[in-house]
Amino acid sequence: MASCGAATSAGAAAWGPAVSLRVGLSSGHEMPMLGLGTYQLLPEDLARVVPHALGACGYRLLDTAAVYKNEAAVGEAIRASGVPREEVFVTTKLHPKDHGEERAYEAALAALGRLGLDYIDLLLVHWPGVAKRSPADKGNAAARRSTWSGLQRLVEDGKARSIGVSNYTAAHLDDLCEWEGCTIRPAVNQIEVSPLCQQREIQAGCRRWGVHIQAYASLAQGSDALLLNPAVASIAAKHALSPSQLCLLWALQQGFSVIPRSRSTLRVTSNALPHRLVRGGSGLALSAKADGAREATAPDAVALADDELDAISALDPGDDSGRQCWNPNTVA
Repeated sequence: MASCGAATSAGAAAWGPAVSLRVGLSSGHEMPMLGLGTYQLLPEDLARVVPHALGACGYRLLDTAAVYKNEAAVGEAIRASGVPREEVFVTTKLHPKDHGEERAYEAALAALGRLGLDYIDLLLVHWPGVAKRSPADKGNAAARRSTWSGLQRLVEDGKARSIGVSNYTAAHLDDLCEWEGCTIRPAVNQIEVSPLCQQREIQAGCRRWGVHIQAYASLAQGSDALLLNPAVASIAAKHALSPSQLCLLWALQQGFSVIPRSRSTLRVTSNALPHRLVRGGSGLALSAKADGAREATAPDAVALADDELDAISALDPGDDSGRQCWNPNTVA
């Protein structure tokens, strides 16, 4: 697994104090729109790519999780980078076995210990179901609410600045946000989003509750159906981008934040280019279709035209055949 109160529109992207484009979350905090994913990265990988990403490339977000079993190495790599802690936005995610108020609370404290940090910038519930429980078990809904109570306590105690979910469907979000015990709505839903898997129903649910979407698997796990697609190749060539860079630009321009991962420092550098193009030096090139978007003011900003965005978006087959990762629709 790589995802209350009244509904509001998601925060508009804005400049942060470091080098990265940031989005305002419902929590009142800002989150970089470009991050480095760390799924399947080993300690030796992290020791190499994290300092490079933070130092040479301007990344300011690192995404990890308990199930990745690399939180300690992520923390060590941050310290080795020399970048001040307060400049690095750290996301981690609770293991699906750690549902329930007390268990979630204690698991988050354990994650802080592994990371060597005093607080987590963004703590996510990794999966809407409980590990080793049938996805059809209706007790999953009660577990999600109980878990959320634990996360809200972590915010109150200063251990987490923002809290959110991952792989939650629109129905999961509605159930949580309509629950009377939900006093802090999810700031983020981290879900699979690529041109082949856009999950429009979940997008609508996130807009309904003012939840920002952070996309994982934005390159469809390197699928040839995406990266070798003639439309993608043509538009990428027009803008002097690689197909991977184009897909990241497509996501960023629509207001999704992205967390591409790689063991290669060259690929980490390459993945940062779309973010720099969207930033454009002094303004934003977010599409008018993105919630809260502002028009670009910088002449060097690169913006895909609406017909180009539409051509890429048309690659979604409209069913689950474009999905590369886990399907939360089976979880009650």
